[in-house]
Amino acid sequence: RDEHLAVAEANFGHLLDDYGEQTAAIEHYRAALKLDPGNGTTLNKLGACLIATGDVDGGMAAFTEGLAVSPDDALLHYNLAAAYAEHHQDLAKALEHCQAACDADPNFAEGKHMLGVLQQYM
Repeated sequence: RDEHLAVAEANFGHLLDDYGEQTAAIEHYRAALKLDPGNGTTLNKLGACLIATGDVDGGMAAFTEGLAVSPDDALLHYNLAAAYAEHHQDLAKALEHCQAACDADPNFAEGKHMLGVLQQYM
């Protein structure tokens, strides 16, 4: 039962996010995580919404929490890399996570592109 409710909450959060309602989406992603803690996909979406609403540290914490349970999730690594590069100007950490994203998914085009850009600045 909780699993189905978690999926419903996460799906509603995704719908709200698609319509530009990140603040409302955050509430539903958090509700989903109460029912299904440690869901890497939901943590990734929560992190993106938190950053979009200005809570960069909260977003990065959500990505990091997601990586604790899904260490090979390319999208979590990629989003964390982007946050380090864009919001903290920490290119070394960005490069580390971008490389991890590409290692996790060698066909991840966005990751390869970011990796190339980061390597130019290192």
